[in-house]
Amino acid sequence: MPLKRFLLIFFLIAILSILISCGEQPSTDTGQNREGRIVITVNNGPKDTEPHEVERWALLERKFEEQYPDIDVVVEDWEYDPTVFAVRASGGQLSDVINTWATEAEVLLNSKLAADMTDVLTSWEDFESLRPILLKPFIRDGSYYAFPTSAYSMSLYYNKALFQKAGVVDEKGEADPPDNWEEFLDAAKKITDRESGVCGFAILGGHHARAGWHFLNWGWQGGGEFMKKQDGKWKASFNEPGVVRALQFIRDLRWKHDVLQANVLDDDTDISQAFAAGRVGMFIGPANENTVIALKEKFEFDLDDLGIAALPAGPGGRFVQMGADLSIFRPGITPEKKKAAFKWCTFLVSNEWKEAEWQLRKKQGLPVGAPYIPIFRGERQKQWDEILDQLRTIPRFAEYQENVVDYLKTEPPFYCQQLYKDVLGPSVQEVLTKKDADPAAILNRHAEMFQERYLDKIGE
Repeated sequence: MPLKRFLLIFFLIAILSILISCGEQPSTDTGQNREGRIVITVNNGPKDTEPHEVERWALLERKFEEQYPDIDVVVEDWEYDPTVFAVRASGGQLSDVINTWATEAEVLLNSKLAADMTDVLTSWEDFESLRPILLKPFIRDGSYYAFPTSAYSMSLYYNKALFQKAGVVDEKGEADPPDNWEEFLDAAKKITDRESGVCGFAILGGHHARAGWHFLNWGWQGGGEFMKKQDGKWKASFNEPGVVRALQFIRDLRWKHDVLQANVLDDDTDISQAFAAGRVGMFIGPANENTVIALKEKFEFDLDDLGIAALPAGPGGRFVQMGADLSIFRPGITPEKKKAAFKWCTFLVSNEWKEAEWQLRKKQGLPVGAPYIPIFRGERQKQWDEILDQLRTIPRFAEYQENVVDYLKTEPPFYCQQLYKDVLGPSVQEVLTKKDADPAAILNRHAEMFQERYLDKIGE
């Protein structure tokens, strides 16, 4: 993001925070009731070009209003965008319920752009069943400011057929995904076959932000962190040994071990297509339905050959990045609307809706049963699993889904997109394209820039 644009957005957020603290809260309230019903607005609605989503939202609205006839839901199709959100808020253009991401917690809470929902959340019968890590980013001084609706983690996708062909198997002869960097490198070497055009691991190097997003996991596993709070201030720490070690490992995959694809600047589509064609042994991606749908629907990959595992552990341990969709309420929402909005949130994760949604997806011919991070624990999650197992159309990645929750880690609290796009992505690309690149020097150079351009401005 250009610095001038960043400063403008930062200024707008600051102004909005002052307005809110003074009680001049923006409002999108269109009236208390219509024909005796509470009216709430929700964002993230479908586009006309998305027929499956249009059908899903129509079913969602109908099912919800059948259960809550006193609530009228108005769906708006705008999506959360951190670069313009403060401007939209200052203009009173926020929905009552807003879908956002876990990475946005610090900015939204610091700017008072999310309403406190502690009262309705903690009194909900399933509150104690929610997985705590999903709530963590949006907790401030013991109060809760968001409701989780879905979650995913980064994972290792692997081709079982290629693993078996290369002899990367367990005692039963089944594909055996790597548990650590050493096993990962060994598997990649065995699978790589230059004459056949097969590589052991395909790295996402063709997109700055997404390449950096993926590298986050390598840095943690190397034993590093990307920013730390020291003496009350946030400091860039990705030039310390752990992250440097991870970037060196990436460089070695390319230049020392030669286990990557020929074009290391491939993007997601290139990698998925090559994987489905049997030319890639492993790649990293979010374990969610979108990735699985792309493999099956776009590239006709046989999902019986698909393996999904937690990312391999490095010298610093085993960590996987967690992402989540959460609902927040706009500032200044009335108590009546807050109660109605919370009913909408809880309906999104209700057994009734999940069963109807999965039935519809199956009817639409879309994969049902893709891996995900369970948002609930215990009996509540067991109910979801039982419903899903009756409707699933793809294999259940049980071992991955049950174990990955032990390794989850949330993204850094500030300027994640800038970190990925301006720092980590370019760093990965540099070591992939320059044989003599120095990981330590690269990260030192970027740390100085990132500190001055972004982190030093926190709290100003």
